[in-house]
Amino acid sequence: MTEDEFIKTISGDNLNKIIDTIYQDILKASDYGENLYKVTEEQKIVYHITRLESEICNGGLNQFFFNSSGQYATETLDSLRKIGATRTLSILEKAISFWPDFFVPKDTTTRRQELIEKIEQVADSEWTKLDKVYYQDEDKITEKLFQFIISKPANQHFTVW
Repeated sequence: MTEDEFIKTISGDNLNKIIDTIYQDILKASDYGENLYKVTEEQKIVYHITRLESEICNGGLNQFFFNSSGQYATETLDSLRKIGATRTLSILEKAISFWPDFFVPKDTTTRRQELIEKIEQVADSEWTKLDKVYYQDEDKITEKLFQFIISKPANQHFTVW
């Protein structure tokens, strides 16, 4: 059975459960995201992409930037590149283009203040449009993330099963 055939045999719900289990392990290992230095680079990729997916599905790009996930906007871009999610990468790049100098502040207070005071009125309607494009899931991001996970050796600390 090829890797693609294997992935197709797993239903969407099961795939999401597997990724969520891995994500929960990463959360525990990183003190719920407070100490990402404790996890591998591969685990950070899963963390960033899962956070992006969760935030956008719950409240859109505005929520992604407003919450603590926004401090990892650059790392999330890199993570999308590493799994080959080019369409989602383009969406996030366009969303980031509304920030002054294409830079999303790491500091939550600064980021929220800039968001609310400087860019939200213009950016929010555009982000809503980008949210709709994201929901089309042209990258099949869950499948790409799963392919990334199973492509790693067992010593990468992924608990898939």
